[in-house]
Amino acid sequence: MKAVAPYPGPSKPSGWDRYAVALRFLFSWFGTVAVLRTIDQATNTGPPLLQPLWTLLLKRWPSSLSQPGFGGVIGLVSFFISCVGFSVLDLMRSSTKIQKDVWPSARDMLRAGGPQLLIYTILNILGWSLDQHIALPRHAPSLATVAAEVLVAFCIGDFLIYSQHRMMHAVPFLRKHIHSWHHAYMAPFSWAGGVVHPLEDAIVVGTQVVAPLALGHHPLSFWLFVAIWVALLIEEHSGHDVWWAPYNWMPFASPVGGGAAPHDIHHYKVTKNFGFVLVVWDVLFGTYEPVVEPPNSPGRLMLHS
Repeated sequence: MKAVAPYPGPSKPSGWDRYAVALRFLFSWFGTVAVLRTIDQATNTGPPLLQPLWTLLLKRWPSSLSQPGFGGVIGLVSFFISCVGFSVLDLMRSSTKIQKDVWPSARDMLRAGGPQLLIYTILNILGWSLDQHIALPRHAPSLATVAAEVLVAFCIGDFLIYSQHRMMHAVPFLRKHIHSWHHAYMAPFSWAGGVVHPLEDAIVVGTQVVAPLALGHHPLSFWLFVAIWVALLIEEHSGHDVWWAPYNWMPFASPVGGGAAPHDIHHYKVTKNFGFVLVVWDVLFGTYEPVVEPPNSPGRLMLHS
């Protein structure tokens, strides 16, 4: 029996089919954004539904929300909650595990997660100690605007993270001395997802914040994006094929959704499935590998070749 179900439809698009998959996705994704923008303009006749919430937040915590590093706090909270949730699945030996013959121990979790929590907490404290503030808008965005901005941030950010990920593998020095940190496990688990070289960590964060900052997304949209993005980052490396992974529900085209099921393959077949939330870039550029039953997991292996 397969560990995870394959994608419906063509399992591995080739030739012009790859471009058809990518075009269907892009038309669907940005068509959705256009529809949301149209709805926003057509219904812009009164205060947004989020205005009472936004006004309350500004009134209660103006100093905290205006800290440039507030998004980092949201990311840290999302990281901790997501890792703990998947740790529970590991400890319970959940049937959602993809590589079912390799389970992280409590020692593995502590060794991988302890330094991350310490470093991220210290960085957040240092950021807040600067006591810098940014001007926050007084008006809340509409729900349509929030949805459109989150979709745009995910699409651009995911393409950028796919590109940097391929670069890390393509350049021998980067692969051996930088990206090898992340490939410490052939069977990843939640806390191991954040085991990355500090330089790569900074680059990854940069790929995700550049679009929201450059396009002037509302803080609410940005914070929501950060929370979801971090949760999906952990899901991708959790080693569990959960129902809410993009791989299992993303409706735009097939195959486009990423997550743990396709990304697990990358950790034992490192020239395939570089994508993150989406695998559409892998399909488009010929690096996609269909999800099948994993081989017998050889455990940990440093990637130094």
